[in-house]
Formats: sequence, structure tokens, C-alpha cells
Amino acid sequence: MKISFKRYFWFLSIFIVLLLLSSVTFAVSDYEEYVAKLNLDDLYDEYGDNIYKLDGNDYFVKILDNLTNRLDTKLHFEIHYVDSDVVNAYYIGDGKVVLFRGLLDRLANSDQRAAVIAHEMGHGVNDHIDGQLKSVIGLGIGSWLLDQIVGKDSSDNTYNLLKKFGLTLINKGYSRENEEEADLFSVKLLDKSGYNPSGAVQVMQILDRLNGSYNSELLELLQTHPNPQTRIEYMTKEIKKTTGKKPEYLSGEYLDLYFND
Repeated sequence: MKISFKRYFWFLSIFIVLLLLSSVTFAVSDYEEYVAKLNLDDLYDEYGDNIYKLDGNDYFVKILDNLTNRLDTKLHFEIHYVDSDVVNAYYIGDGKVVLFRGLLDRLANSDQRAAVIAHEMGHGVNDHIDGQLKSVIGLGIGSWLLDQIVGKDSSDNTYNLLKKFGLTLINKGYSRENEEEADLFSVKLLDKSGYNPSGAVQVMQILDRLNGSYNSELLELLQTHPNPQTRIEYMTKEIKKTTGKKPEYLSGEYLDLYFND
């Protein structure tokens, strides 16, 4: 009788797992919102009074709104500003973009600033977190099933997996494929929104110049993103394809003057 029950439970569990996996897309948005909250809470704990949400009258929010107006998306984007020398920016889910002063201070015009924001928006519009979360949720379901079979308590499994996912997202970033897709997305969005797509390539030139001449511990963005030269190459092709023109590169003299110390 016990063997029969175990077999019944095994087949029933497999059926439940398959059912849950088939409907995982319905739960992903809720989990993304939760992961974004975990990430944001961690950032506010780390930076304290040096991080805050920008209001609607802020210069960067106006750029964000201009970009958003050219999109067909249900995401509600917002910007959280970090007053830190760290050179970085990232998308943490649920429409939340994080910008660091260390990066923004090195950008010279609205095209470059819009390029950074458009890139982070690209991660949201292209569902990059959703894609990764589906795998995490699948792992959670598989872990739950294993715990049921061996009789362990699995109440904290989902939380721990999502917490780990959130930390990995900040510390290691997105895949190179995700980054390229966000880069190409930003070029197209900049063009649609009235910005010069060359700003995207110019940001890469600035990051490339900073690499090796700036405190590597503060230059977080290059630790989690593809090589700037590689990104310049494929974004140049996309700009030519989108606009029919070559991008406007920053001159060597300009880079030497502002980014060589």
C-alpha cells in the first residue's frame, strides 16, 4: 500500500510541476516586481541618503518620459539616482532604472544621457528579467518537488532563489546577448525620440577611455558588460542601418582632454 501511494504521489507531483511550468508566465511579472523590490531595498540599505527617486520635473526624468512616449509598453519606468563615484547604471526590474552620478558626470550631452537610459529601458521592454526568472521559477518548482519527495520543508526555497537571483543580477549583470539586444534597442529608440543615436557609441568611447585610467573598483559597468570596442562595432552597423549615416564619433583630442587623467 505504501509503494502504491508513493507511485501515485510521484505521478501527481510530476503532473503538478508540468502544470505549473506551463503557466509560469502568469507568475513571472509578480516575481519580477518582488525581485525589483529586493534589489531596491538592498541599494537603499547600502547607499542610505545618497540614493533617491527622481521626480517628474527632473532633467533625467524628462528624457525618460520622452523615450517612453515612443514606446508601446505597459511598464511604468522610474529613475533612482545614486550620488556615488561608482560608474554604473542598471535595470533592476519592474520599470526601475538606477543611475549613478559617477557615470552621469562623464556624459557631455543629452544624446549620451538618453543613450544610457534607453539601454536600461531596453532590458525591461525586451523582458530580459522575465526570461531569467522563468528559469529561476522552474528551479524553485523542481526544488519544491524534490523536497516533497524527501520530506523536507521548502517554505523558504522560493525566497532564497529570488534573493540570490537579485544579487546575481546586480553583481554579474545580464548575458552578453541581452546586453547586445539592449544596445541595438537603444539605437532605434534614440532615433525615434529625436536624439542622435551617435550618443550610444560616444558613451562606449568614454567607457573605453576610462578603462585602465579610472579606479577599477568604481568602474563597475565594465565588469558586467561586454567590451566597449565590441559594442561600438555592432552599434555602428545598427546606426548605419537605422539612419543611413555613419555615427559621429568623439575625437581623440576631446577624449584626451577630458578623460586622460
